[in-house]
Amino acid sequence: MGGVLVAYLAANAVDMAWGEGHEQTTNAIGVAVGVVATYLGWRHLRLRTLTMEVIDELSAVTWPTRQEIQTNTILVIITSLSASLLVFLLDRMWNFLTDKIFLG
Repeated sequence: MGGVLVAYLAANAVDMAWGEGHEQTTNAIGVAVGVVATYLGWRHLRLRTLTMEVIDELSAVTWPTRQEIQTNTILVIITSLSASLLVFLLDRMWNFLTDKIFLG
């Protein structure tokens, strides 16, 4: 995955430096840089160990269902709107009170 990201970034960097019209060349350079980065990363024992540990941890994650995401999103929207309304009402009340006190 990291090699793909490196290839994409390298291709775009070369494309920006060279300008338009060299897509095949910049893509080939990006792929070559990505392959080299993947090879060097895989040879590095600590990086490979870290990658394997991240993959193991991500496989153990319990991802929420679509229904849970929808329910939680609605809950966040309702809570945000309620908090906004409360702050608005408190602001209006404070404005009313300070006008009565200072302006008579």
